Amino acid sequence: MSQDDVSLASGIDRSYISQIETGKSSPTLDIIDKIAKALNVSPDELFIFGVAEPEKTYDGEPFENAD
Repeated sequence: MSQDDVSLASGIDRSYISQIETGKSSPTLDIIDKIAKALNVSPDELFIFGVAEPEKTYDGEPFENAD
């Protein structure tokens, strides 16, 4: 399923879906639920393969892993 397909099925802008997919934005629980419904999966299935680290912090600074 393409980002356009998910966008149409969920009502979420395609560019925002792209930002979520690349880790540039963090979705709310409501957005996660909409995406899961569009994909016909449960919300927890969207996290099976882990979560990407963000590129920036909430302050706009580059994210640096403390490990």
